[in-house]
Amino acid sequence: MAISLGVGPSVVGVVGAGTGASTVVFTLTGTTAGRSLVVGVCWASPATISSITCNGESNLTVHGSPVNHASIGIYSQIASLANITTGGTKTITVTFSSTPSYRSGYAVELIGGDTSNWFGAVSSGTGTSANPSIAHTTAANAAFIASIMTNVSPPTAGSNYTFVPLGTTYQFGEYDLDAGAAGAKTVDYTNATSDAWAIAAASFNALGPGARFALPIVTLEGVGQVAGAQFNLPVLTVFAANSGAKFNLPVLTLSAAADEIFYGTASFGLPALTLSAAARIEGNGISSFPLPFTTLSATGLTGGAASAEFNLPVLSIEIVAYQHGLGNAAFDLPVLRFSASGEAGGVGTAAFDLPALTLVMAAVQSITGTAAFNLPLVFLDAQGAFTLGETYRTWILNTRKLGLTEYSNFNFNSFALFNGQYLACGPAGVVVLGTQALDGATEITGRFRTGKPNFDSAWVKRVPRLYMDFSCSGDMLFRTLVSETGTRTYKLVSNKITTLQQRRVPIGKGPKSVHWQFEGENVLGSDFTVSNIMAYPTALRRRVSG
Repeated sequence: MAISLGVGPSVVGVVGAGTGASTVVFTLTGTTAGRSLVVGVCWASPATISSITCNGESNLTVHGSPVNHASIGIYSQIASLANITTGGTKTITVTFSSTPSYRSGYAVELIGGDTSNWFGAVSSGTGTSANPSIAHTTAANAAFIASIMTNVSPPTAGSNYTFVPLGTTYQFGEYDLDAGAAGAKTVDYTNATSDAWAIAAASFNALGPGARFALPIVTLEGVGQVAGAQFNLPVLTVFAANSGAKFNLPVLTLSAAADEIFYGTASFGLPALTLSAAARIEGNGISSFPLPFTTLSATGLTGGAASAEFNLPVLSIEIVAYQHGLGNAAFDLPVLRFSASGEAGGVGTAAFDLPALTLVMAAVQSITGTAAFNLPLVFLDAQGAFTLGETYRTWILNTRKLGLTEYSNFNFNSFALFNGQYLACGPAGVVVLGTQALDGATEITGRFRTGKPNFDSAWVKRVPRLYMDFSCSGDMLFRTLVSETGTRTYKLVSNKITTLQQRRVPIGKGPKSVHWQFEGENVLGSDFTVSNIMAYPTALRRRVSG
């Protein structure tokens, strides 16, 4: 990862001796523990830096030697502190061996440095030319801090650098917080005229993309005459929140030993790489090694795509008896389950490499014994599921009249009444309900549908006359839905009356049915209210329409 700028730069430029002429002081307000400090310092006359201190911290480390062009008489040097131990306001004081007539520089706080391997390299150079530059080699994503002294013309920053004027005639700074790939780089300035110059630069290493955890070799051993040993290791959780993590788990040895006709039992109820029990010189013992239930799993959820590979170690289980040993050995390997699954659009591949198994029973010098090896059941399982779209359906029930309303494209998962307004919350945020005339830029369609009454008659009926009490700001559609003759749609063209009115719906002569159902719908999102539907059916004295 690249280094970024925290607090700063804090710039100081002093011309002439004056009060405190042997020091230059920088102040950085609001620093944070765990970050780093870098200072570039310039001064005139052949002085040297005696110390660079920072309140609450160790002294800053000065890198390299001061650089100077003989015709300029101005010096420059870089210093840094890898790890800020306590945050807050930091006062950095540079003390010189004598009193320079010019004192300047800048201080910055940097984020993302490798505090355990902070300093990269220092480079310097002098010359007389336009566009001064020096070569420098860095690690990947390192940060450059540089300063320049020129004889006359003030320069500008080089490519990809940020320029820092230091408030004096001959002294300037620049920095680049990400040098990119490792290798040779150029620290340069742009200067229109040919002048004497001197450049001092240092690079600082960025924190790498990976974390490495090297756990120790763990040996648990119980030795005694008549003894029992039990070792309960803790649950181990190793976590890294980046893609380049490497974990080297320890070699684990669990051992119980008895010598000279001593008796003992050992119980290892832990995952182990090596399980060992030994008896020598007519020793007798019972050893039990219950290997753990092992589950190796790779899972992707909600569109996850993954590749999983599980390489189990070479597993060796061995029992050895010497000098007239007599024993029985039983090895029960665990049930192994390998699983890779994807849900809600998951796409994945899984490769399972089962271990090489070595089962050995060895006998030396007239040994008699039996061995039984029970191999485990092995399950290989891969599963997938259909992609599930993130859609919502919302229903509202009128508990007094049992009227049910459904809202489509109503992607909210929670609702609340707050300060007299109904709020809905969904993936897009919080919305006040009842104030929208449009769904984004789309007209909102409203539709109602009645039940299927038979008008208290089992005869087939026509409905030659039907009236509706309603108000509407535009046109409306009215439909009849009957099982015998299907759906018919009639348009009620707006008569410009927007208050409550009664209008006749021009039902055609064709529809007939025992049960009738009616539906109304607005046109182009017009607002409407329906208060009553009055139907006047005519019975046909038939119970079936066909």
